[in-house]
Amino acid sequence: MTARMSLNKRRILLAVTGSVAAYKAIMLYRLLSKSGADVRVVLSHSATQFIGTASFSAFGAKVYSNMWSEGGEQHVELGSWAECILVAPATADAMARIRYGRADELLTATLLCSAAPLVIAPAMHPDMWQGAATQDNVSILSERGAHFIGPVTGLVASGDSGQGRFIEPTELVEDLSNYMAQRQLLEGKHLLLSAGPTL
Repeated sequence: MTARMSLNKRRILLAVTGSVAAYKAIMLYRLLSKSGADVRVVLSHSATQFIGTASFSAFGAKVYSNMWSEGGEQHVELGSWAECILVAPATADAMARIRYGRADELLTATLLCSAAPLVIAPAMHPDMWQGAATQDNVSILSERGAHFIGPVTGLVASGDSGQGRFIEPTELVEDLSNYMAQRQLLEGKHLLLSAGPTL
């Protein structure tokens, strides 16, 4: 199985948060769809300040941004539907809200009630990424099973350079594909761990 095949027909919820890099989520959506994934998009409140639902709808995406815009419990339905939730780009604030289990908008409520694997692709100023609170949040989320892709080193919106730049969509899709392929290989398998002989 090639890495890209691991995304074929997989249900991926693309969760976009309020980063300047949010515009790259459109390319990310297109690449995921081209890889055969069934992709739905959920926008945080702050994401809509950078990119609108129409930007995704123009490419045929099902987009959600308001918990109260339709009947039923959208967060429950989306959380159950997803086989993987990709938060990209993920701001420092979004990661903090996920870490503490906030559920005050559609995106965070969906994450809270979903058992799907969580993949996070951060995007922020290098100083924010290196901040003690952010690194603590990364550590806690990793311990809970979240998989991080990026950030990478490079120029950010302020013109400063350092680790915090959003990974390019093509690289993100490739890394996500590899991650999903590894998970598929382990599905249904049981591992026996041994610490070796007792002295």
